Amino acid sequence: MLYQALKDQNDIEHNVFSLLMDGKNGALEFGTFESALVRSPSQLVFVPLADRSSSWNVKVDGFRIGLAIFNTRLFQDKDEPRTTGYTLSYTSLARLESGSPHISLPPNLYEVIMRRLLRDKRHSVENGNLYWGPCNATSYESLYLLIGETYFEIPPSTYVTSLEKDGKCLLAFRESEDRRWHLGAPFLRNFYSVWDDKNGQVGLGPHLTSPITRVHTTRISDLPRPTNTITLRDFLRSNLRRIAIVAF
Repeated sequence: MLYQALKDQNDIEHNVFSLLMDGKNGALEFGTFESALVRSPSQLVFVPLADRSSSWNVKVDGFRIGLAIFNTRLFQDKDEPRTTGYTLSYTSLARLESGSPHISLPPNLYEVIMRRLLRDKRHSVENGNLYWGPCNATSYESLYLLIGETYFEIPPSTYVTSLEKDGKCLLAFRESEDRRWHLGAPFLRNFYSVWDDKNGQVGLGPHLTSPITRVHTTRISDLPRPTNTITLRDFLRSNLRRIAIVAF
């Protein structure tokens, strides 16, 4: 990795670099970052690395689909709220990967999330569990990941790809080969990112042309735990009979 090589040669001041991946005017800077590239300086949120001995892993504490009322139910009846929210009862790591063209989801959550995103939509599953759905990105909801005390949005405009077949477009999600989330370009394109190796943290904030207007900060204590939060094992048993339960 270029950063590691420069760091080993002591050529980077403060052991930090910043990355902008907006699809048009990308930028990579070593030794500094520019808060002017974020929609608002207050929207540049720093989250701690989960493990300093490994590369750029952060902890995911939960996820939600949509931003309405927080709700833990899935696929129960036609009157079910369109929002799904869930706090994870175990340590779930996500690796930030600027070189990856997709987002990989943990195997025990992959089908949960894909079925919810594609609910009531015509779709197909091909080539090793790849999902194809409507090409109109406005028909989908955003996926939000709770990292630290902040929800970071993955909007449909970045996960519905332009690869089309039989009137459907490929979604930029994959099933992870391990139990981690792997947050590639479809995630990072939404943010100006600051990779602060010295202080063991990563800063993420919507860049000036991002489809995201803000990040949503919440306190863990505001989420419905423990009374409205079930273990992931029980959650999957009650909602997805076809998914094999992953032992924790």
